[in-house]
Amino acid sequence: MPGGALQGPAVIRRALTLVAEGAGIASVLESVLDDLIAALGATAAAFYVEEASAGGLVTRCRRPEGDGPEPADALVPARIAGQAAGALGVALPAGERLSDDDRATVEAVAAALALAVRNDDLMRGLGDRVRELDRQGLQLSALTRVARRVASAVDEGDAHRIVVGEARALLQADTGVLLLHDGAGGLRPVAHEGPEAGWPRSDDVLRILAEGPRRGVREIVVGVPNGGSSDDGSVAYLAVRRVRGAPFGDADVERLEGLADHASVALANGRLLSGLRREEAQRRSLAASIVLAQESERRRVAEDIHDGPVQELVGVGLMLDALAIDLRDGAPAVVADVNRAAAAAREAVRALRRAISDLHPMSLEELGFTAAVRSVVERVEWRGARVDLELTAADRLSETHRTLAFRIVQEAVANIVRHADPRVVTITATERDGEVALVVRDDGQGFDTGARRAGVAEGHLGLAAAEERAALGGGRLVVESAPGAGTTLTLTLPAEREDTGQPAESLSSADDSASASANRSSTTT
Repeated sequence: MPGGALQGPAVIRRALTLVAEGAGIASVLESVLDDLIAALGATAAAFYVEEASAGGLVTRCRRPEGDGPEPADALVPARIAGQAAGALGVALPAGERLSDDDRATVEAVAAALALAVRNDDLMRGLGDRVRELDRQGLQLSALTRVARRVASAVDEGDAHRIVVGEARALLQADTGVLLLHDGAGGLRPVAHEGPEAGWPRSDDVLRILAEGPRRGVREIVVGVPNGGSSDDGSVAYLAVRRVRGAPFGDADVERLEGLADHASVALANGRLLSGLRREEAQRRSLAASIVLAQESERRRVAEDIHDGPVQELVGVGLMLDALAIDLRDGAPAVVADVNRAAAAAREAVRALRRAISDLHPMSLEELGFTAAVRSVVERVEWRGARVDLELTAADRLSETHRTLAFRIVQEAVANIVRHADPRVVTITATERDGEVALVVRDDGQGFDTGARRAGVAEGHLGLAAAEERAALGGGRLVVESAPGAGTTLTLTLPAEREDTGQPAESLSSADDSASASANRSSTTT
C-alpha cells in the first residue's frame, strides 16, 4: 500500500460520508475511486451500472480517465438489499492479486457507491417528477381558469376570447389567435389578442403545422378538435407567437396542446350557450306572439259580439218594448209575454257584455292590472266571500307578462267560482330576486292534485293550459291543494329591469315581432 494512502476502513468511511452528505454523484464516484486506487496501489478503477437497454454493465465512472481497457482484474458486484445494482472493477499491477481484506474493502466501497448511484437516480427521478408536477400544475391552473371563465361566458364569442387570453397568458406569448374554417377552404380569426393584427395568415398556419413541433421556435399552432366549428369534423386552430424573450420549448408545445384539448370542450360549451340563448329568444318571441295574437283575437271576437249580437239584441229589446206599448190597449193578455221576451233580451245583453269583459277587459289597458283583477273577483264577492288584493308588485311585469298573468288569474278565479265555495280569497304579488310571484289562495273545498291528469283526460284543461302558457312565457305555475284544505296557485314571472325598463328576459325584440303577428291575426275572419 503506498505511503500516505488511506487505509481500507478509512476509504469506506469517506465513501459513506460523501454519500450521506449528498454530494454530487460525479464528485462522489471520482473521489472514492481515487481513494480506492491509492489505498490498494491499483492502476485504475471503474464503477459500472446495470443498463437494461444496453444489455448489461455500462461504465459510469473510470479513474484515471482514459480510453484504456476497463479495469477488470478484480470485478466485485455492487449490491443493495441483496440485489445487484452494478459492479466495481479494479486494475492491479502485473502479477498482483487482491488480499481478502482488500476484497472486503472493495465490496464495501462497491455497496456504498451503489447506494450513492441509487440515491442519485431517486433524486433525479424526484426532480423530474417535481418538474412534471409543476408543469401539470401550470396546465391545470390554466385549464381551471378556462373552465371557470367559460362557465360565466354569455355566448360563443366570449368563449373564443377566453381561450385565446388563457393561451397567451399560459405561454407568455405576445400574440394569441383562434382561427376557424371559413367554409371556403381558408381560415378566419375569430379571436385575437396582441399587437400583430395580421398574424397568422392561412398559409402561415399551414406552414407551421407542416414543420411540426420544433425546439427554439417562436410560433406554435395546434389543432383544437371540433373547436368552435360545425359538426362536420373540421377543427379550429390555436396559434401563439413570442417575439421577445426566449423561444418556445417542448414544454410550451405540450402546454398549448393540453389547453387546446380543454378548449375543445370550452368552445363546445360556448356554442351550446349561444344556441340555448337563441332558442330562448325564439321561445320568448313565440310566447309574446301567442299572447298578443290571443289577445288580438279575443279583442276581435269581443268587438264582433259587441257590434253584432249585442246591438241586435238591444234593438230587439227596444222593439219588444214598443210592441208592448202598442198592444197595451188592444191585446193586454199578450203584453205580459212581450215584456218577458224583452226582459230575456236584456238579460242576454248583460250576459254577452260579461262575456265581452272576460274576452277583453278594457280595465287592463285603461286602468291597469289591479283594476282588471278587481273586476274579475267581483263574482267571488257576489257569492259572499271576502277578497283581499295586494298587487302593486305586478306593475313590475312587462305588458306581455301582465296580460299573461291576468289570464291565469282569470282562470283561477273562474275555478274558484265554479268549484271552491270559499270564505276568503287572497291575491297578492311580491317581487324578489328579479322575479314577480303572483299568488292566488282560497280556503275553499280544494281538490286532489294527483287526480288532475284524469281531469285533463276528461276535458278539464284550464289549469293545464295555464301551466303551458306560464312556461311558454318564461315563467312557472305551481298548484298546491288538498281536499278540504283550499288551493294555492303561485305564478312566477321575470320582472322588468329598473335600469332599462325592459323585461329581465329582454322581451322588447320579441314584442316587436309579436305585435306584427298579432296585427296579422287581428285581420283573420
